[in-house]
This record gives sequence, structure tokens and C-alpha cells, in this order.
Amino acid sequence: MKEDFEIEVGELERIRDSMLLEVHPDKFVNSSQIEKSAANKYSTQINAGFDILRDPIRRAIHLCSLLGVDSKVEEFRESDTASLEYQLELRERLDDIEQLEKLSDKQLEHLNNLWSEVMEVKANAMLQIGRIFKTREKKNFDSLLGNQISRLMFATNFLVSIKKAIEKY
Repeated sequence: MKEDFEIEVGELERIRDSMLLEVHPDKFVNSSQIEKSAANKYSTQINAGFDILRDPIRRAIHLCSLLGVDSKVEEFRESDTASLEYQLELRERLDDIEQLEKLSDKQLEHLNNLWSEVMEVKANAMLQIGRIFKTREKKNFDSLLGNQISRLMFATNFLVSIKKAIEKY
């Protein structure tokens, strides 16, 4: 698989399955304990790698590390004021809805609209991260990437908050 942010999850799963077949315990029934242990270790590593690549945030951070970009999650901060204000507005909209004891159909519609809006933010951040990795723009590479990863992290976490609000009612 090529080093790229944009991946086909189905292809990733096929590669993982193929690799896991190579180290399947059934192939090592008559092998030494060292070989069995090594096969088990490789299985664990394959699954860990799959988990990283399947998750867009972890994949972006992994690719950053491969490119030598400082990728400490806690240092990915949004620096665009308009984007920060938008995130605050989204949080306030959710807070306003959560203050209600009971949701009307209209308020549930607002929650669903908020979900769709944040899904768009997430999709756009993923597209931008893919573009940044493809072009490898030297000018402001780290900050452009950091902003988009921050947006992706915000959207992913905020979707969890919206889902909890929907389930609450």
C-alpha cells in the first residue's frame, strides 16, 4: 500500500487479512515455541497497524511521523480565528438544544441538521488532509496540516457529543 492519507478501507482489510493468513496459528501447529511466539507477535503488529490506518486521525498522525512532522496530538491546535468561532457556534447550538427537557420534532430536526453539518466539516477536513499530503506543500505544511487535523479531531469528537444528545432523547 502506498503512503497516502486517502485509502480504500476494503483494500486495507484485504491486505490485513492476507497478512494474517501468513501468520495464522494453524500454520505453526508443528513449529517451535519461538516460531509460534513470533507469529503471534506479527499478528498483533498487523492488527495494531490496521487500527492506526483505519482511523483517519491516527492515520494522519502516523503519516506526519513518517514525514518528520512533529505530530504530538496535543499540539494540533486550530489557528484560524473564523474556524474557532465556528466551532464555538456549533457548541453553543448543541448546548442550547441540550438545555431542553424534551425535544420537539423541530429541535430533533435541528440536531440532525447539526449532525449533517459536522459530517461535512469532517469530510472536508479529510479531503484537505489528503490534498496536503499529496502536494506536500513546503510553505506552511506543518500549520496547514495541524489546522486540518485539529478540525478533523474536533468534528470526530463533536459527532460523538451530538450522538449522545440524540440518544438522550
